[in-house]
Amino acid sequence: MRSNLISSNVFLVAFLHIFLLIHSKPLVPALYVFGDSLFDSGNNNLLPTVAKANYPPYGLNFGEHLTGTFTNGRTLPDFIDVVTVPPFIISKKSILKYLSLENINFDVPALYVFGDSYVDAGNNNYVHVPQIERNYTPYGIDFGGKPTGRYTNGRTVADFIAQIVGLPFPPPVLSLSKGDKRIPQTGINYACGFTGILEKFGKLFERMPSLKEQVDLFESTTKGLQSQFQSKESFSRYLSKSLFFINSVAYDLDIEWDGLRYFYDENYYTQLLIKDLSKHLQRLYQLGARKIVVNNASPIGCQPHLISGGFTDVRSSCCTEIDKGLTKPCLANVAPCKDRSSHVFFDPMHPSESMHFIWARRLLKDSSVSSPINLIQLIQS
Repeated sequence: MRSNLISSNVFLVAFLHIFLLIHSKPLVPALYVFGDSLFDSGNNNLLPTVAKANYPPYGLNFGEHLTGTFTNGRTLPDFIDVVTVPPFIISKKSILKYLSLENINFDVPALYVFGDSYVDAGNNNYVHVPQIERNYTPYGIDFGGKPTGRYTNGRTVADFIAQIVGLPFPPPVLSLSKGDKRIPQTGINYACGFTGILEKFGKLFERMPSLKEQVDLFESTTKGLQSQFQSKESFSRYLSKSLFFINSVAYDLDIEWDGLRYFYDENYYTQLLIKDLSKHLQRLYQLGARKIVVNNASPIGCQPHLISGGFTDVRSSCCTEIDKGLTKPCLANVAPCKDRSSHVFFDPMHPSESMHFIWARRLLKDSSVSSPINLIQLIQS
């Protein structure tokens, strides 16, 4: 009987794994679990019972965290919601099928990205500030094995959006030489690590482009790009159909606030952020942007609720970190953890590729996290 039960569970886990690889979108809105110690995820810790599993070796393969599960790692229900990231090299048709979006028509001529280290595609390589550079391994280990300046092991949320709408990854604006005669019409990435919203305090080092300066760079882009179009009207249509993605608040709420909290109260500081962000958005609108995504505060600190998303480690860094300074980078040329898909954070401050994928997937269709309309509705509007 016991061997039959084990065989059945092994088959079910294997089937679920294959099934989830084929169907990557959420198949149900929620998962409710009932039963005994086989499925217990930690309720035993909160009950007056001697039947507890909150000590080693339980949890040995669950990010080495003791959760109360009666096993070394995940239970069968944990596997039901495991996130699988699409391959690095994948066609638009394949990724749409992967996300069950093959019937959606994405007519997006360009993707313009603004913000901080969460979406920086390599501009940090060109500002000559060693503290913020990420052009070394293990960064980029899942980006074709090549470090590009992204603050993660693979793709960012902006990269996934580009792949989904059928565009190349937007190149870092600072990587485009002044001698380039033709500005790419498929979009540019202006984001730079450790920059923020505030005009006065919005960067860690002087050489880095704050959000205001990123918009300045976009304005320069439009002046050079307009000559590639037959008329002002066709250029305006191009900009109105393009997608503008902004992620620029983590620095303001984390590093910058630590220094300013002694001079401003929270309400006043929040109003400063809203005021400056509004100015930047108004400028983008005046320059022709119409479809603008402004991301809310990104993950900061521990994310315990993400255990239900297949993550077994929601607190620690996947890489060996340099535990000094404000930027806390990974130690160069030291191999990161093997199961990177199980970590929320790749380095102490930045999400893993798996987390970026969840972020992109939810923005696309989940109106509970993307309002007043989701990303698909915005693109098709």
